[in-house]
Amino acid sequence: MEVNFTGRGSAGIAKFTFSAGYTYTNPVDKDFGKRENTASTNKNILKYRFYHNVKVAFDVSVKEFSTGLNLDYHSHIINIDRAFEDSLRVNGVAVPIFILPGLYEYRQKHNTGDVLVNWRIAWQPAERLKVSFIINNLFNREYMTRPADVGPPRTFAVQAGIKI
Repeated sequence: MEVNFTGRGSAGIAKFTFSAGYTYTNPVDKDFGKRENTASTNKNILKYRFYHNVKVAFDVSVKEFSTGLNLDYHSHIINIDRAFEDSLRVNGVAVPIFILPGLYEYRQKHNTGDVLVNWRIAWQPAERLKVSFIINNLFNREYMTRPADVGPPRTFAVQAGIKI
């Protein structure tokens, strides 16, 4: 299920745009229970999937200046491959060696999902020229969308756009 809202308005010389979207998925495994369970839980949910995703964007512009925020939330990934959280097995016996040491503890501590905020400010002195300053991951959150795939830290970018 997906729901989206968009809006546009103005107040005096300021112009506003807004968009928000919510996506809910119920990614069940149609073959659940028919084969060996290699997942990290016994829940019937496909691996590496989110139940909830929310995206919000808000921009305001005054004359040739604009600024805006993007917010992106995704819920906790419930199910991953058990091998990433479990110790290795040799002849069916667990040995204290992990593919990703500490991942299980990390996922237990960070089990509410992630919120990322991006901010941008721009100056458009002419119709065909726009210069922007962008900060991605504004609050420098540590997050993973897949095991061991730590998202980038706060980054700063300067962008120049020219329309030909």
